Amino acid sequence: AAASGLGPFLYLRLNRRLSRFALANVCMASAVVVGCVMLNFGHISAVAFLSCFIPCSILGSITRPFVMNWLLSETKDHIGTASAVINFIQNLFASFGMMLGSLPWNDYIDGLAFVMLGSSASAIVLWRFVAPMYRNKAAT
Repeated sequence: AAASGLGPFLYLRLNRRLSRFALANVCMASAVVVGCVMLNFGHISAVAFLSCFIPCSILGSITRPFVMNWLLSETKDHIGTASAVINFIQNLFASFGMMLGSLPWNDYIDGLAFVMLGSSASAIVLWRFVAPMYRNKAAT
């Protein structure tokens, strides 16, 4: 949780150098790399596992301010409702990820790494469809 607190500060710093779209692309690609590192090195020790997991947590919290701002800007009247829906969906996917992580894997670290890789790959695919719509709307 403490590592997640760094994300918004890093977002503010990195947003000066990269566009929001480039930053999102870098974060998602980095999350795939972190998942691969977890799969290969997360078994070594508890410190190695933690060193693999912290970057994933930070990467998720870097993209959150941008995504929340974007999603909340989609509605003008019902910001509270939109915020509640966003948090519900985030909790729904988090619960689904915890369910996948608790399946009877041969090794739970592998299970977590596969969940990290699958969610990162899914985010990249969805981002490829959603980002052009947002860019077009932002340009008008």
